[in-house]
Amino acid sequence: KAEQMAAFGEISYRLTDKLEATAGLRLFREKLSGRTVASGIPLIFPNGPEDISNKGDNNVVTPKFALSYKASDDALLYGIIAKGYRQGGFNPPEELTGGAPETFEPDSTWNYELGAKTSWFNNRLVVNAAVYYIDWKNLQVIPAFNPFQLRYVDNVGKAHSAGGELEIVARPFRGFELTASGNLTYAEIDVDTELGPKGSWLPRVPRHSFAVSASYEWTLTPNLKGVIRGSVQEVGKSYSQLDYAPISRAPAY
Repeated sequence: KAEQMAAFGEISYRLTDKLEATAGLRLFREKLSGRTVASGIPLIFPNGPEDISNKGDNNVVTPKFALSYKASDDALLYGIIAKGYRQGGFNPPEELTGGAPETFEPDSTWNYELGAKTSWFNNRLVVNAAVYYIDWKNLQVIPAFNPFQLRYVDNVGKAHSAGGELEIVARPFRGFELTASGNLTYAEIDVDTELGPKGSWLPRVPRHSFAVSASYEWTLTPNLKGVIRGSVQEVGKSYSQLDYAPISRAPAY
């Protein structure tokens, strides 16, 4: 069971005609409670039935700071610093997980982003770009898969994610739109752990992806339009676990 109470506020202040600062703050309190009742095979539970109750309370503050600069009517530059938080939780009994801890702790991030949103040639061309860095502490991961044990969550120290993304939208003539977007991400663990060495890719994060689409819209009747559209997308390979086992590899598609 999880309960949260939260309050959020944000203030923006125009420093100049073109420069605006924003500060935000989220305050929340969470209460977690869990109960596990386990019994059955004596070999697994030699001490008989178990009834485990856990509780956890956290008071959390997550700030946000942003600065935006309107270079022109067609160009906006911005920077954002924000903190993220994810609650902890409870694992199955250690007899079913091979000795996992009863609970796992919250993890948190500091997120840094710089970006630009631009429009060109009377909005016929739109180019948006951003770079980012995420500093991740007390990372929650699912350890290597064992078919004879239940899966659980553990905390493994520090990690980071750095990358960039680009989006281009072109409208060369009426009714036709061409869109291309892509990103590169380097998300790695920063410490050696039992689950993987320093530099291991973070689970479920492909190094790259891209997408291209084209569409054309035309008028059939005063009340009816026709649209034809095509698209292609590619997502790079990733791993579901830190150990790089063949079973954990998801190929590019």
